[in-house]
Amino acid sequence: MLTTSARIYEEFRGNGTPFTRNGTREKFASISLKGGPREDFLWRADGYVQDQSFASTFSSVNAARTAETPASDQFAVPATAFGAAWSGAWQHVGGSKSSAGADLRFTRGETRENFTFTAGNFTRRRIAGGEQTFGGLFALHERPLAPDLRATFGARLDRWRDTAGHRRETDRNTAAIFRDDHYAGQSGTEFSPSAGLVWRQTETWRLRANAQQSFRRPTLNELYRPFRQGANVTEANATLRTEHVRSGEAGVEWIPIFLSDQPAPLGVIQLSHFKPPPRKPLLTLSATAFWNDLRDAVGNVTLVRGPGTFPLFGAIAAGGFGRQKLNLDRLRVQGLELSAKWTPAPTVTFTAELLFNDATVRRATLAPALVGKRVAQVPRRNASLGATWRAPGGIVLTPRVRWIGRQFEDDENALILGECVVTDLGASRALTKHLELFLTCENLGATRLETGRSADGVVNIGTPRLFLAGLRGHW
Repeated sequence: MLTTSARIYEEFRGNGTPFTRNGTREKFASISLKGGPREDFLWRADGYVQDQSFASTFSSVNAARTAETPASDQFAVPATAFGAAWSGAWQHVGGSKSSAGADLRFTRGETRENFTFTAGNFTRRRIAGGEQTFGGLFALHERPLAPDLRATFGARLDRWRDTAGHRRETDRNTAAIFRDDHYAGQSGTEFSPSAGLVWRQTETWRLRANAQQSFRRPTLNELYRPFRQGANVTEANATLRTEHVRSGEAGVEWIPIFLSDQPAPLGVIQLSHFKPPPRKPLLTLSATAFWNDLRDAVGNVTLVRGPGTFPLFGAIAAGGFGRQKLNLDRLRVQGLELSAKWTPAPTVTFTAELLFNDATVRRATLAPALVGKRVAQVPRRNASLGATWRAPGGIVLTPRVRWIGRQFEDDENALILGECVVTDLGASRALTKHLELFLTCENLGATRLETGRSADGVVNIGTPRLFLAGLRGHW
């Protein structure tokens, strides 16, 4: 079976003041091919290509909120990427399953911006970026250890490479070169094993546990692209090390009630030879505890405060911060997720989720004051309530209420982003076998959603209310 997809996306925004705005353009295409020459073997091949461009402007606003000064103009941030993957799945005698495959992806990105606004003009230009290549092999095997116990073992081998890293800054009027950095290429090999167990004691109970080790290479943005947001400047860091994480989780699922457990209607005679249909869960409750130990995690670390002019950051206004991407030796992320799903009727489903998440800095050689602080922009508690109703006439309604707990904007836990409750509503209707009409309203009540806060009290607000409508097609 052959599947293709393509999309073109454009977005342009104003960000609250006359000078601040941003825009994004994207073109994307993919192709997928599936095959199954035998019943015990299936395979799939995928490929994609993406071309994206971004532009954004930033400014500094005076304390009286009566005037703004342009701070930077990222007039072009082009990026291209392509990738391909192949995977196969085998069914073995005795209930065992295996899968294996390979993938490859390549990304190139660059930032082109004007900065240092003096006497009505930007006087400097910066061009910085690089390339990343990833290639990997993976294998996964699942087998029964007992009638009610299954085990999964997996491994992945990745090879990564960073090349063409550069950063050039010049005077726009005289073409004088202030810096012309070309970073040496880096490469590495990473091994990521995993293992898991699933124990289904009865139809009512299911227990599972798994552990794994994985990695994340810093992105091109983190390595090469500095940026400014209001009075705050965040510097890139081409020497960032690879992140590594060891993680584990344990979960339990309980189905106390099935639809077929309900008594038969009055007047219905149950025949002894009648075979009932498969039982469907009426209520499902689950809990998952998780633990993650991150090493060399990349974070935005505050190094200086304005006002002043600093070697790494340049001029920073009062209330502004100078931050840099740095590796934090160790982070611990642990918590508990609770969820419930109730299906009182075939056309109605209710869901509820609650997340407790403790993300804390445990060790930071380059920033020891951060030890014990919570990770920025990670709320400690989240919750959501949702429903799906397949109404008459083929209409599907999906309301949802989300509670986002209080979190910190900064690494030093000095700037608080308030909690909020957000209501969303979606509706869709199938017009044909391949075409669907949809309408979505995000933040229906126009809740104040704080997405950023500066030291001088300026708060960034998320989209107050957003309506989306369109057609979805699949062939």
